[in-house]
Amino acid sequence: MTDAFHIKNGVLMRYKGKGSSSRILKNLHSVEIPEGVTAVGKYAFFSCNGVGSIVLPDSVKKIDSCAFYNCKQLESVFIPESVVMLGDNVFFNCENLTHIRIPDSVVTIGAPVFSKPVNLEDYPDGCIVMNQKLIQYVGRAKTVVIPEHVRKIQTYAFYQSPAETIVIPETAEPPQEDAFFLCKQLRCLVIHQIRMTLEENSLSDLRRKVHMADCILNFLNGKEIKKNKDFLIRNKKMLFCTDSGTFRKILETGQIFRQASLDELILHAIEVQDYEKQLLLLNYKYQHCGFEDRGEKLKL
Repeated sequence: MTDAFHIKNGVLMRYKGKGSSSRILKNLHSVEIPEGVTAVGKYAFFSCNGVGSIVLPDSVKKIDSCAFYNCKQLESVFIPESVVMLGDNVFFNCENLTHIRIPDSVVTIGAPVFSKPVNLEDYPDGCIVMNQKLIQYVGRAKTVVIPEHVRKIQTYAFYQSPAETIVIPETAEPPQEDAFFLCKQLRCLVIHQIRMTLEENSLSDLRRKVHMADCILNFLNGKEIKKNKDFLIRNKKMLFCTDSGTFRKILETGQIFRQASLDELILHAIEVQDYEKQLLLLNYKYQHCGFEDRGEKLKL
């Protein structure tokens, strides 16, 4: 092996050749990792800002966490079909990376892969999907519609994404709240065709809204009806975060809204200036309970 590579027991521990400097260079170097290397170790190419492209041999099976961390000039990486594992933060701060394809042979992949949006020619819609799992969205769109064939959404899938609205297909499992970690612009989630607005962008808020959307779907489909019904009764005001169509469907079941709480909810609708839901509630009250405005507060 050349002096450019520090290799120990088949693991490339550190690249020390041309382009390994942390300085931003104009002339970028291409690096071919020697055949026989079975793994690229942690931080092996850390801050190698003179490296423009990297080719891995078919002997490599594993790329460890942060292997290419902070390679700011890196433009392309060839990953062979022999690779089965990618660690966490593999391409963190690789902001110029445009040519990369993660092969189907990879069965384990850490999160997040990237630290910010990048323009990947192999993933023009910004969605890195493997085995029906959304690994990460790396695009720059404000509205993101996740592909229909996605079944799962990985942790940190929208890490530092600029997305404001994310539409999750009905086929996908409800995501964990950490999927949206540092997705600071997110204001609306559409889950199972249920639109949930986010007043805050906090993990606790996301957790409650994702759970609410899942509960609504199960309730309307008659699944675990008592459990879901009890949750909706306890959290009626959260329904104001849904779209009016969903709100109307739940209202029409006649199971969640009771006469004792209708006035309070109508006043809440006025307070949050949701006049469409106010009218729905007023109409419901008139049809089922008779209209009575005790405090003369329920003004349009």
